[in-house]
Amino acid sequence: MDSLLLLVIIPQLRLANHHEHNLPIFSKSLILISKNHSFIWFMSVNLDAKDKLLLNALQHNARLSNAALAEKANLSDTPCLRRVKRLQDTGVISGYHAALDRAQVDLSILVYAFIKLSENTATAAHLFEQHVESEDQVISCSVISGSHDYLLEIVAKDLPSYEQFAKHQLGACKVISGIESTIVLKQTFAKRILPIR
Repeated sequence: MDSLLLLVIIPQLRLANHHEHNLPIFSKSLILISKNHSFIWFMSVNLDAKDKLLLNALQHNARLSNAALAEKANLSDTPCLRRVKRLQDTGVISGYHAALDRAQVDLSILVYAFIKLSENTATAAHLFEQHVESEDQVISCSVISGSHDYLLEIVAKDLPSYEQFAKHQLGACKVISGIESTIVLKQTFAKRILPIR
């Protein structure tokens, strides 16, 4: 098959020695077997109402003090700090970043590039992923189903800059057999806040 071969959902995965190492109990585990036969694990942590309040507050303003966060979630300072640390340690919070206006930093061009690899192997996928991860103009890389293998989100100063990038930086990756580029004419909005309920 061209796309994903298997998706398995296992309810309630409890890690070995969970209590000894203070590790979370995962509510479910997704095993994804991709077209290059590599295994990818997705695990989601049990989140209660307080966790969700904290996450929503931090998504709207990651610079909130611990005292302000605690007040929003109706917690005292120490339990609030402990919860945020747990959310960080388990990877629910993957980082804190400043949101920039692309046009203000001279990167007004946004391109979606659909990539086809020359061969459907784990080696080719690894080489491609390593190559594009090293390119700072590639801001996201996703494995997709359908006639293409990957979708890249690429920023550039202008169209000639993107053309040079596609020819030289992407063109240097020997496992790419085809690139289809879609230029974003206007981005009406880009939500950065996930709907956590």
